[in-house]
Amino acid sequence: ARVRVGFAKYHEKNIYDDQWNVEYYDLEQKRWIMVDVTSLGSENKVKDYALDIPKNQFITAAEAWKNIRSNKFKEKEKIVDTGGYEGIKAAWLQLMNDFSCLMNNERSFLFQPSYMYECKDNYYYIRDFTDKELIELDELADLMLENDNNLDKLYKLYNSETKYRKLLGLSTWN
Repeated sequence: ARVRVGFAKYHEKNIYDDQWNVEYYDLEQKRWIMVDVTSLGSENKVKDYALDIPKNQFITAAEAWKNIRSNKFKEKEKIVDTGGYEGIKAAWLQLMNDFSCLMNNERSFLFQPSYMYECKDNYYYIRDFTDKELIELDELADLMLENDNNLDKLYKLYNSETKYRKLLGLSTWN
């Protein structure tokens, strides 16, 4: 089993909001099964499929990143993050969370890699991405899309690039 981070479409129409789910590999079915543990036992529209989230109801952070970068979302659809970010910045936050989880470092969402933040008025905000960073993040998302086949490359990147592991705590960012 592993934690996966991305965006759920099943909470509100046309909104993909950040979501942490559990995924486990079913040997009989030979596939990964996504479970929304936050919806188990609750009376909501997810309860009927919380134990096997349909692929069209949850996208990983890498899928969200790539879809934003290639303009694949419909005009009315939005990617949102609980912290108030939308679009590519929300996707970056969850890309970093999912990358960390895939590396068996399921840290709190309250801590994020510090390299993308700048301080303004005593708060840290996600700054704009450089062209080089966008390309690096595209490459990371590509690896994460096929994570089972790319684990060695992902581990090497995670362990060699300290920027993915040097974190900033929530009390200092906005």
